[in-house]
Amino acid sequence: DPGFFVPEAGQSQQTPAPFDQFVSSSRSTVAESCPENTITLQESSTSEDQCLIDSDGDRLHDEVDQDDDGDGIDDIIDRCPLGLVGWSSTVDVDNDSDGCKDIEEDEDDDNDGFPDLQDALPLDSTEWNDN
Repeated sequence: DPGFFVPEAGQSQQTPAPFDQFVSSSRSTVAESCPENTITLQESSTSEDQCLIDSDGDRLHDEVDQDDDGDGIDDIIDRCPLGLVGWSSTVDVDNDSDGCKDIEEDEDDDNDGFPDLQDALPLDSTEWNDN
């Protein structure tokens, strides 16, 4: 049956496809893995269509995950909602708390409307030009 496989020759009992794998055909002897950064919500999945995107690896698929990149800033206010993963937004690495990692993603670290390269004080949102 789709969703199940027989892992060993001569075995009659079918095994459900584990989480993050699927079996799309009857009489299969192996389960196929979902593509990278995707998950299934149940065992015995029957097609790759049941592999849902989970950008940050927290086992919440992106359609329901309120923080797709896992940086601690909810997508609704995150200026980089699908940004880098594996870091958390703190003042040390995300000065303006916009969800964009300053060094790698954010061209305006203090969110004053002036790009860091043109901003004499890139971490001070009250001033951009040193008079």
